[in-house]
Amino acid sequence: MEEDRRSARRRSEVEVSALPEVAALATELTLIFKSLGISQQQYAFRANYDKSYVSRFLNGRRVATQEFIDRLLCEVESHRQTSVTDETRARLCQLRNSALRVHDPDLFKLETMRGEVHKYQREVKRLLLHQEALEGLLERRQAEAEEIRHELAQAQSDWIADRIRGDAEFLLLKGEKQRHQDERQDLLEEIARLRVELKNTVEQKKQAERRCALLEEQAFAVETEVAERRERDEVDYIGVPVELIQARLLKAEESEAYREVAEFALSRTSEDVALLSLWMFSVEMEEHAQRLVTDYCQQRPIRNTVDLVLNVERLKRPNQFERHYTNLADQVQQVVADRSRGDLLEFCALYTEAHRHPREVQGIIRLGHVSYRWFGKHRRLPERAQHFLDIADHLIAIGEPEASADLVRQVITLSGISSLYGKVIAESGREAEIKILVAELLDSIKRRGEDSFHLLPRQIANAVGYSDPLMAGLLLAGLCAAFDPVDLSKILMRSLDSKYSATVTDRIVEAFIAEGVAYEVRNYIAREFTLGVIDDETMKLEYSAPVRRLLEMLSSE
Repeated sequence: MEEDRRSARRRSEVEVSALPEVAALATELTLIFKSLGISQQQYAFRANYDKSYVSRFLNGRRVATQEFIDRLLCEVESHRQTSVTDETRARLCQLRNSALRVHDPDLFKLETMRGEVHKYQREVKRLLLHQEALEGLLERRQAEAEEIRHELAQAQSDWIADRIRGDAEFLLLKGEKQRHQDERQDLLEEIARLRVELKNTVEQKKQAERRCALLEEQAFAVETEVAERRERDEVDYIGVPVELIQARLLKAEESEAYREVAEFALSRTSEDVALLSLWMFSVEMEEHAQRLVTDYCQQRPIRNTVDLVLNVERLKRPNQFERHYTNLADQVQQVVADRSRGDLLEFCALYTEAHRHPREVQGIIRLGHVSYRWFGKHRRLPERAQHFLDIADHLIAIGEPEASADLVRQVITLSGISSLYGKVIAESGREAEIKILVAELLDSIKRRGEDSFHLLPRQIANAVGYSDPLMAGLLLAGLCAAFDPVDLSKILMRSLDSKYSATVTDRIVEAFIAEGVAYEVRNYIAREFTLGVIDDETMKLEYSAPVRRLLEMLSSE
């Protein structure tokens, strides 16, 4: 009997998600939720909700509560730094009422009653404020009437005392007396009217309070009845075959397809997600496939992401489009790059362990590239650069030295020798990583040709400025090995024209002498770099002072 009840509950949720009014509300809430830019799991943690609680409301398997909608709108206002419009709130209220009316008339009735309760509560508050205002106004009018009474009494006294002053003054005081009497009469009439209005307001407030109490009792009774019935009929989602999901996606509208994909990512195994994502890539539903992979990996522990990749590799067949697997691998790498440093290290370790023994299918993930993508997200943050060598060492420790070297090459290519990462490597004293750094720098300049020679003096000056001399020594030695004497001569002459000449030129000459290329460099400079003027007495070419100094230094070997 318990199994039958659970089955009935599963069917009821599927039927709920098929109601157009419920689907419309779920679609609107999902669009608003996406503007937060976070996963359902992260939002559930932030709002202290159960993850399935959030999923059911966003996927139409339950009609969202008003509290859930209000909390979501509050998070959106905080994220956007602006208030949600009244039109949006009214539209959500209308959609929710429509969904409740067709899905759960009892709850619709209950919430309608609650709305009436809130209405009368607001009316009671308004009438109470009006009562207080009337009481204050009545006190002021009574005080004014008392003041006028005193003024009238004073006027009467003055009139009696001054009767002998003449008819003119008599008439003036008589008119003043009449005015005060008229004003007093008006105030007395207003006081009487205010008293009647106050009495009516007090009676209306009492009626509103009695009506509010009655509605609260009725709402509590309905709420208790509905809660008990739902506790008996509560169900969980039941999965359907992947083939059926594929058929639905081919026929579904955009919003329906989005809901199907979001629900699938939340409730299915890594093997099912691998099957459906590869199928969607094959039928040109790449956007939905990427969303499926992203939602699955964001909402699960990192080990589930590794399981997803391994299932994809097991499903890979010869002669299939390699692009599908490349796209999926790229999506996984992008998601891992958004995770924490601990998740990145765990992913690399688990993936390496799974491939420790020979496998029939080659792995589709390059760990060096995954790590590089993690740094690329925030490559200018000093705290990221501090973890660079730790992650490179982790790759070596788990048996991936090539991935470690690949990480070094890619990060240096991205950020350069003078970046935070270049400084970390240069001052680490690690010869292997420094050689990779030097090789990448010199190879980059060599590929771009003579127009980029002016970059070298600055790079050499940076290397000379590091506390560890290893970087400068390897860079200068590599320079001599990478370029021929002609290019070395041009690089040396460029150093004379740079602002780093005082620091760089002498070090370059010392390296040329140490590496045995000074003689050839000297000969080329002597031929090519002159003033172009022949002295009349000696009939010899004149050299500039800096060139003469260079020739003397190069000849000192």
